[in-house]
Amino acid sequence: TAGIISHRVKSPKANMTIYDLAGHREYYSSHSSILEHISNTTPSIFLLLLNLLLSIKQITAQLYYWSAMIGNVCSKCPQQSSIIVVGTHADCISDERNLE
Repeated sequence: TAGIISHRVKSPKANMTIYDLAGHREYYSSHSSILEHISNTTPSIFLLLLNLLLSIKQITAQLYYWSAMIGNVCSKCPQQSSIIVVGTHADCISDERNLE
C-alpha cells in the first residue's frame, strides 16, 4: 500500500470505512493524524497484519510500534477500540524456522 487507501462498505445493517495504512517507515508521520481522526469519530477496530516471514526481532518491533501508536491515539478517544492481530504468510514458513 502506498499512503492511505480507504474503502466504504455499506449494508442495510452497518456502514463502515476500511482504511489501509502503508506500513513502510516513510508513511509513519501520517499515521497518528489519520488514526486520531478515525478514532475520535467512531468506535474503531484495528486489524494489525504482521508478516511471519520476517525475523522475530522485526515482528516484535512492528507489533510494539503499532500497538503503542494505536494505544496512544485511542487513550484520548471517547469510545473503546479493539486491536486484532493477524499473522500472515504462515503457510510459507519452513520447518527449520519453526524450530527457532
